[in-house]
Amino acid sequence: FGSSHTTVLGQARLRLPSPPPACLCICALQFGPTSIVSEMEVSCAAPSLVLYVAICLLGLVVAFSGYHLYRRCIRFLGFVLFCWIELGIGRLWLDQASGGGLTKWILVLVFCAVWGSIGAFIFGRYVGRFQRVVGFAMGALLGLGLLSTLIYSMMPDVDASLGPDYKGWDSFMFSSLSLPVALLFGYLLMDMLNYGIMLVTAIGGAAFALQYLITLLQCREVDLGAVSEQKVQALLMVVLTVLAFLTQMFTDPERRGARGGPCLV
Repeated sequence: FGSSHTTVLGQARLRLPSPPPACLCICALQFGPTSIVSEMEVSCAAPSLVLYVAICLLGLVVAFSGYHLYRRCIRFLGFVLFCWIELGIGRLWLDQASGGGLTKWILVLVFCAVWGSIGAFIFGRYVGRFQRVVGFAMGALLGLGLLSTLIYSMMPDVDASLGPDYKGWDSFMFSSLSLPVALLFGYLLMDMLNYGIMLVTAIGGAAFALQYLITLLQCREVDLGAVSEQKVQALLMVVLTVLAFLTQMFTDPERRGARGGPCLV
């Protein structure tokens, strides 16, 4: 068969544009923007598509209801947050090789469940005692996510302007600015935990939802046009983040003098 032969969808693997780094800002602490924005090889097999849909929907729920989950379902939020961290770590491993897709996904999900259970225990047991520390951590995480997103969106233009002599400038700038930016945002949000949670969950949820929505569209061979560009993806994530944050802020029961009901999860 020639090169025009169409591969069956269940066996297809696509080279997709790298995700917005804010969705992996925790991993950015260790690896930096360069490794995060590397191209990813993503499976389009049926089990993977189902997983992508689930993650996309979960991202939207967290983006638009993150603070509500925190107030009503603190253990559930801890589970989701730690599960996301392990999912980001697992994705970095899955993207290194194409073999054993389903088996590796099952292994990653098992560890996601373990991490999520640990997060649920920590949040339920200790978060209430360290509100200022949690607010500082949320602010620092938010600052790092915004910094990595800004660098990511500037990379094409800056690379073209500086040339190969300045290769690696993105890693240098992220590493050099990460500490002051994390300290600044951590200090600003230290006593505003509610808004910090709204911002962090809006950014994280929007980034995950957008990334996996693009993945689904690519697997369905939809022509994304300008959406495949880094700048457009960053702009879409900002718009979705702003909408999610405003939704959380204006539907906050504390603003309406109401009290949240018990968590049903």
